[in-house]
Amino acid sequence: MIPMMEEFTYKSTPAHVLFGTGTLARLSEVVSELGGTRALLLSTPEQASQVRALGGLLGNIPVAYFHEATLHTPIEVTERAMRQVHEHRIDIVVALGGGSTIGLGKAIGLRTDIAQSRFQRPTQDRK
Repeated sequence: MIPMMEEFTYKSTPAHVLFGTGTLARLSEVVSELGGTRALLLSTPEQASQVRALGGLLGNIPVAYFHEATLHTPIEVTERAMRQVHEHRIDIVVALGGGSTIGLGKAIGLRTDIAQSRFQRPTQDRK
């Protein structure tokens, strides 16, 4: 006799994930591919200056920044990021970095239907 399986639904947040050396050079291309017209770039405080420099790669696309990503993505941090999303009418979120930043991007994705792109450098490339 086959046991009955309970019905369930699985939904995943839509995301475009890029790994590897040289992927940041494709930032503008990826944002355009995903239809982004107003981007929010996420990072930790330690990565803020690097991520601000990357904003210039987006050309004419307006960019907002949120540099408060932290371990375990506290609700308060996500709520502050969401205020940026609403205030700047963000339509694409770009998480640049490691686990804390990627986690914040996922938390925003769970609360919105905004396109997401995640860039993560290989461990040996990190400073």
